[in-house]
Amino acid sequence: MRVSSSAPSQTKPLADVRGQIIQSLVNDEALSRLYTLSTKLEDSIGSGASVEEAAGTVNVKPIKVAALDAQGHDADGKPVPSLPTSPALLQMAFTTGQGSTSEVTQLENNAGYFVLHVDSVTAPALKPFASVKDQVLAAWNQDQKEQAARKQADAAAERLKKGESVAAVAGTLKVDTTKPFTRAPSETSPVSPMLVSEMFKAQLGGVAVVALPGGSMVARLKSVIPADPQAQAAAFTQTRQQLSQAIAADVMQQYVAALEKDYGVTVHNALIEQQFSEK
Repeated sequence: MRVSSSAPSQTKPLADVRGQIIQSLVNDEALSRLYTLSTKLEDSIGSGASVEEAAGTVNVKPIKVAALDAQGHDADGKPVPSLPTSPALLQMAFTTGQGSTSEVTQLENNAGYFVLHVDSVTAPALKPFASVKDQVLAAWNQDQKEQAARKQADAAAERLKKGESVAAVAGTLKVDTTKPFTRAPSETSPVSPMLVSEMFKAQLGGVAVVALPGGSMVARLKSVIPADPQAQAAAFTQTRQQLSQAIAADVMQQYVAALEKDYGVTVHNALIEQQFSEK
């Protein structure tokens, strides 16, 4: 790289950053105190104390959960309100054996620490039909509606392909025209990814059926707007960089594969994973 220019550094007045400094110091102190408490909790667990006894050493109240599934729901299929939303906690709960206590583990985003004890493990089992009858009926009805909507959409698509107008085919159904969209629309775009995928595969005037939650959509490609390298210079530059990086990665991968073939390199992934899992 070549440095074409440099700007002198600037120091903000203390009054402008006092609030940020205070908040940063408070956060650092909170994390430090949490770590100290987690170490104390870990020492207590390591000495043979129960979770309840160890909780008392750090002045916290343990949470007792009667039942918990892998999604964080209770026996009735409802979220357990007293538990934090944490993939790490759920994973630890389902990898800790019955009658065992887990390690003291940090929550995501430095939100704290936890330790859990598994009293018992309930084997997975089908619920009695009487208890899920209404859910089964609702799911069956929804599936039948979606199948009927798909058949109707497929029939409408065939009529459009034969040259009938959109208004004639739609009848009383809603007809809408989307705003122009790119191959990678923004996260807030109302256009579904499946519609984007189908339309970018279609030729001008092409028709596709796209599944939606609860139904189906029939779409026809009305127009194609050519990309403008001048008006969309930033997007072109970003795409060029992405392609360049992808090509470089492919070339490097092929080069490494060629070296492994020439020198007879063999990687025992199972042994490597075993070493790390033991640690």
